[in-house]
Parts: sequence; structure tokens; C-alpha cells
Amino acid sequence: MYFTSSFIGLLSLATACIPSITAANNDVWVRSLSSEPIDAMVSGFSTGGGVTSWFPLPSNYDDPSTSLWRRTGWELIAFRDHDNQNTTRVGFYKDFAANETFVTFYSFDYVAFSDVNPEL
Repeated sequence: MYFTSSFIGLLSLATACIPSITAANNDVWVRSLSSEPIDAMVSGFSTGGGVTSWFPLPSNYDDPSTSLWRRTGWELIAFRDHDNQNTTRVGFYKDFAANETFVTFYSFDYVAFSDVNPEL
């Protein structure tokens, strides 16, 4: 499944979440194949917690400490330019209910989501 976006602007998102105590966190693997340094963050709505800070993206899924988020369901995943943090951003509200989701950032106009690891 692929999502693209060329809209850059103000996004207002309001949501309420009642986390499930029995919900297992799923793996959300994120990488960047952009020539520019990119940061990413994944909200913690579905888990009722988790780290939601911005992190620089690696170019592969090799190191879970830099490319893995554990989330259960609907989350906001956002990307920003690492060097110009307040200029260019894009985000998606996505259901991460699959056991594993692989996200590849190519550009602010092209972000790919897959349930199959594209590195294999």
C-alpha cells in the first residue's frame, strides 16, 4: 500500500484513546532513502505511551534502536527535514494493526507503507 502527499500546511488532529491493556505492540520499521537527512516521529495514541520524540532516520532497518517503533493501532507518523525542522513536514494517520509495517521515506511527496520487508 502506498501513500503520497504534496500538501504542506497546518494539520490539526484531535483524538481520544483508551489503551487496551491486553493489546500487543506491533513493529513499525521506519527508514529513509532520501539524499537529505530526515527525522521521524510516531505518536503513542494506541499504546497510551511510548516515546514520541523526533529521531533521525537510518537508511535501513538493521538497527532496531534507530528504526523500530512498537505501536498497536491508529497512529500519526510524521517526517521533517532534519536541517530545517520548521519548514517542510508531512504526516499520515495510519492503522498499524498489522504485526509488522515497513515504512520507507523517499521524499515529502512519496512515502511507502508495506507489510513486507522491502530489504529481503
